[in-house]
Amino acid sequence: MTRAPLAFDPMTSTRTLSVGLSDASEIWLLPQLLAKMSTAADEMPADIERAPLFRGGFVCLFDPAQTKVAKKFSLEKYLAHDHVIVSYNGDLRGVVEDLVKIQRRVRVSVPSFHAVGMASLPFAMEGTWSEMLWRRADQDDDAHQLIRQMISACSSPHRSDRRSSAP
Repeated sequence: MTRAPLAFDPMTSTRTLSVGLSDASEIWLLPQLLAKMSTAADEMPADIERAPLFRGGFVCLFDPAQTKVAKKFSLEKYLAHDHVIVSYNGDLRGVVEDLVKIQRRVRVSVPSFHAVGMASLPFAMEGTWSEMLWRRADQDDDAHQLIRQMISACSSPHRSDRRSSAP
């Protein structure tokens, strides 16, 4: 059973929408999104869907207190270290294992990128898409459409490879 979308007026609405962000996206998206939302009332007239936001690359993250890493280092030195991966489901496999087919000694997974250093990877790796997901039941909901439009607008400058897909 599907529900009819609620009428939405950004000038009077008291609805709360949840937006789940990775910490990497939170840094650049949240300030822009909040700024757009604060002026939205003045600018706007009264299953899972997805839309690409941007294509991001990869870097090697490390704890600078524990490991000294040069800006560029060899694959041999990279593989000599124990690894921590960022995984939202606690998995010990990452894109390096799945896409590049390089096996690392992954010892632990963490849910965020906070408090780590950063260096270039010692091998080539194509970036992947960050996507926005929403329930199909909310596809025509005016409030959801507004937030999706704002998120797409905020992410637009970060897109290096555009896809034709409207949120």
